[in-house]
This record gives sequence, structure tokens and C-alpha cells, in this order.
Amino acid sequence: MSLSLSRVLGPEIRVNEVCPGLTQTRWNKLGLGKERYEALKTFCEDVSPLRLVPTAGDIADAILYFIKSARVITGGINLRGWKTPQPDTTIPSLIFY
Repeated sequence: MSLSLSRVLGPEIRVNEVCPGLTQTRWNKLGLGKERYEALKTFCEDVSPLRLVPTAGDIADAILYFIKSARVITGGINLRGWKTPQPDTTIPSLIFY
């Protein structure tokens, strides 16, 4: 969607996106429950090249980068640190009920 919007609105308006995926927050831990949150966090870290799940501060830094420094960039930043699982990748089912 951001690519289409960039083509329609640019160059007058820059279009960027931030895709954080799972974020380390108290809200997520409370909403999922500690056991499911830790299982999901571990899964995301295991499939991430950087072996991390971003914090709210990491996401805020990416947004500020777009606002302050990325004058010639349109597109997005994947802050998940991992690619969308392939069809043969199984995410633990205990996470999603």
C-alpha cells in the first residue's frame, strides 16, 4: 500500500510505513499472559537475524528517523527483525487462542 500511495502522492508527499510486529510492552504481556507472551517473544527472537523484539523506544526512533532524516526515502521499515513465516514454519499454537 505504501508503494502505491508513494506513486500517487509523491513527490509532494512522502509516504512511509513502520511495521513493528510484536513489541515489548507491559500491555502485550498483560494481554497475552506471561507464559504466552514469553513463548511468542522467544519464537520471534529465534527467527530474527538480530535475535530481538523491538521496544516502543526502538519504534519511536524509527519514526523519528523518517521525520527528521529520511528526506529521500519512501517505503517502510520492518522492525520485526524477522521475515513473515514461510508456509512450512509453525508458530506455536498456544500463542493464538
